[in-house]
Amino acid sequence: MARLIPATKIIFVSQHNDADVVTAVLSNGARGYVCKENAQTDLLPAVEAVRRGNCFVSKGLQVEELP
Repeated sequence: MARLIPATKIIFVSQHNDADVVTAVLSNGARGYVCKENAQTDLLPAVEAVRRGNCFVSKGLQVEELP
């Protein structure tokens, strides 16, 4: 979607907390990644961060470097 409409900002909400999955998602254009188990506390901050142009990853996820 982000490739078709570059202004689109994507936040993934997933049950997976594997660093390789998070890295792949962010490398393919998503700007945020929220674990379902943290959605109640992380979803609104994720939306706010991405809206401001930042990346967001749920606490506790190990990601080498954000794009």
